[in-house]
Amino acid sequence: MCLAGHQSAGKGRGGKKWHSPAGAGLLLSVSRTAPQAPDGSLALALGVAVAEALESFISANVALKWPNDLVAQNRKLGGILVETSTPAFTPQRRDALAPENFEQGAPKTRIVAGLGVNMQISGEQRRSVASKGGMNPISLSELDSQRVAEANDLAAAMITAIAGVLETHPVDGFARWQESWRQRDWLAGRRIEAVSGSERHTGVAGGVDSSGALLLEESDGERRILSAEVRT
Repeated sequence: MCLAGHQSAGKGRGGKKWHSPAGAGLLLSVSRTAPQAPDGSLALALGVAVAEALESFISANVALKWPNDLVAQNRKLGGILVETSTPAFTPQRRDALAPENFEQGAPKTRIVAGLGVNMQISGEQRRSVASKGGMNPISLSELDSQRVAEANDLAAAMITAIAGVLETHPVDGFARWQESWRQRDWLAGRRIEAVSGSERHTGVAGGVDSSGALLLEESDGERRILSAEVRT
């Protein structure tokens, strides 16, 4: 687990830069091993758990924008990033690698779930986000100016929420979180554009499937989107 109040060399989806001045946000990563690499629904399950935990600190509802954004009052409150790695397994490397990375002789997948939540936002940060075409941000202090969340309490709640999902998702899959995701789905019914490399698809967001893929209703049928930048 890693916790920070300032980040100068972070990254988001697609290799985007992530910078957070001191005191501006809560930034943390939680790591676990799993028998196999998860599908895209892990990020969605984490979103549900984090949203539920955040709502114990604020009076606003937290929605989820596929695949990894936390949204409040139609503005971006935070984001989640999941990365995985599986060590190459050879008999020669067996003793050199950490025992917890193996189960019955087979390498296990290391999962790192990263979370960033806005706590305070300066005018400079807003201008920077706007210049890059990002979603208008909002902070916890704006949502409840009379009850600013203590960083330590917030961190403890977020770590507990994330660790719980990393523990149970490999066993339960997305099923236990799918309905909660549907209720928080910020994109549902909106006309969107999904961009992935040179591919662009437009249509109406129709929810997600059991693997976490976005369902896009196009004029000629339904398309599953596994990875893309979504624009509204």
